[in-house]
Amino acid sequence: PPGRNTEMLRILTILPAADLTAPVQCTLQQHAFADDPLYTALSYAWGDAKETQTIICNGASLQIRTSLEVALRHLRYAEKSVSVWADAVCINQGDVEERNAQVSVMRDVHSKSLDTVVWSGEASADSDAAIDLLDEL
Repeated sequence: PPGRNTEMLRILTILPAADLTAPVQCTLQQHAFADDPLYTALSYAWGDAKETQTIICNGASLQIRTSLEVALRHLRYAEKSVSVWADAVCINQGDVEERNAQVSVMRDVHSKSLDTVVWSGEASADSDAAIDLLDEL
């Protein structure tokens, strides 16, 4: 299987939507590290396995954890696609050999990305206050 090849990675391309609440639609494609694909690596808390949402990936419904779905919605642009690497989708979690192979190149996944976004969740009154406090320091 392609994911077991440590010279390759899958990248999720999130299709644009002007409405933040619109369902996430995306494509998943394989790329060679050697081709220097342009993508953002996403680091996030997996959250509760029982809390899931549906996205449309390559035309099919895909269940992912709510925390990832919310992050993808917030990373999405209104008028252009954005390419993202997110482990839960870009690695076949049901294939132990693939998971192990891809974990072995995780450093490359992050170092070769344009940047890494750390998603800690949606803003709350407390998080807004914390950011305001940091600005004052």
